Amino acid sequence: MRFGLAALASALALAACIEPPPVVRVVDGRTSEGRFVAPESYELFLRGEIALDAGEPLHAIAAFEALSISDPLDALVWWKLASALCLDNVHDARISRALDRALALEPQLRGADPAISPCRRVALAAGAVADASSEATGRDRLLGAALADGATLSWQAVRAWAAAHGDDGLEVLAAKRLAGRSDASTLELAARASATAGQGRVALARAIAAAVVDAPGEALRPAHREVARLAIDEALARGDESLASKRAARGATSLTDVAARALAMGRYSIATKLAELVRLADPADVDARMVLLAAGAAASDPLALALSIADFGEVARTAGFAANLVFIMTIVRIAPDSAKLLPRLQLRGGLDGRDALLVPIAAELADLGVVDKAELRAAIASDPLGARPAAQVAPRD
Repeated sequence: MRFGLAALASALALAACIEPPPVVRVVDGRTSEGRFVAPESYELFLRGEIALDAGEPLHAIAAFEALSISDPLDALVWWKLASALCLDNVHDARISRALDRALALEPQLRGADPAISPCRRVALAAGAVADASSEATGRDRLLGAALADGATLSWQAVRAWAAAHGDDGLEVLAAKRLAGRSDASTLELAARASATAGQGRVALARAIAAAVVDAPGEALRPAHREVARLAIDEALARGDESLASKRAARGATSLTDVAARALAMGRYSIATKLAELVRLADPADVDARMVLLAAGAAASDPLALALSIADFGEVARTAGFAANLVFIMTIVRIAPDSAKLLPRLQLRGGLDGRDALLVPIAAELADLGVVDKAELRAAIASDPLGARPAAQVAPRD
């Protein structure tokens, strides 16, 4: 990374020594028994969930049938299969078999009226149909049942009702009760967090992710790195450095990456403290040094950044993508005119197309010519599951 040092230093020196204004940005599994969630199972569940949401029952049936073979002891898998079958054909004989398997695994639900048709039972449990005459009564009925029996499927019904009615607080409560109960519950919550982030509902996505990460159990598996990022961002947004660090440890996320994310969110004191811890442990850590410099300059002294850029012209070549991205972001936000003096930042596989915090920043820089638009679109399109929070923040042509 080579900068037009003299011109850039001049531009930054002219910038006011003020903190940039806050920027609003559009912004996976553990089990109660510690069973391993294979990446294939994660993908199958996500594919099924996405297909259900999109009204594509055949794709959902294929996904949940395959998952029921690999994991036949999770009630939620069978319940999802019954839901998909009902969406396709309410007379399908497989519906009753799937529902019977779900009820056998969740005995608490056997008190339901057997005279109700299988698909109506599925719809009622999902909150799609309400027996009550008012929306509020339907909410209270589902919540009361969940609080009374504590069954997974009862809380799943509450979560589904809350999602359908936009009751974010109730959905987060249900997510906290469901997190860590089973592989399928964890995968469903991970899928929901990803989907809501993709819709731009970042606060809800982060809260659901936090419920997953904070639930008792082993460390998150690599397939759940997206939910770990969202949970870390939730803690950073509240200024809780300790919790962000704890969640980073559970999600196998480095402190340097957490520091870079704190910088991206304007949490300069947290970014500085975490990056300083890394620098003390490893003075040669380039990413930590870049975060320290950018955070200090953005918070108090843009001129110091301008005078120190020369020290990073060469070492930035070896820095990680996130550190480079937030470093350049800081420069551009202090002195917007400096964008034309900066070289293009090569993505080179360094950007996850589902990163709800960094992708919008990359899109912002792409619009300024610092990031290649074609590379950014390729990063967004590389997500095989289609759950891309960056979809609505692609760079403008």
